[in-house]
Amino acid sequence: MDEQRLEEIQKAINKDNRCVFTDEFRKEVDELLQKHWLEFFTPNYDDYEFYYEEEDRRDTDIVWFVNNVYNELHDRILEQEVIYYASAIDYLVHNDPSLHESLDLAYDLWYECKDLSSEILATILYQENLRLETPWFVDELVDLF
Repeated sequence: MDEQRLEEIQKAINKDNRCVFTDEFRKEVDELLQKHWLEFFTPNYDDYEFYYEEEDRRDTDIVWFVNNVYNELHDRILEQEVIYYASAIDYLVHNDPSLHESLDLAYDLWYECKDLSSEILATILYQENLRLETPWFVDELVDLF
């Protein structure tokens, strides 16, 4: 049953075509889910000062699981980058042809014009798009519980 639920979560991630997760990033998310899924079902109850009722403990564990996945997902998003000029230009052409959004994001992050390149703009925009996708992902995760 537990592995079946993990498969449902993985399918939910991969089914939605509107999701901006690339195949490579989906693999990272899949690994992260599997890691936290194992921790979720093998908790160390010695850390608890007192034992909750079974239902309360389960709810606490679900919150812990979702928070851990969310936090690590956020860290992984910050590690993502668009490298190579051609890839950056292609990403910007398809996602922000006017550069308005990526320049606004760069401004919000205190970048100066002299420090910007297509790779930096594409990376900033890509990370923002992934970050905006995170609430949908967390909602899907919570719905499966």
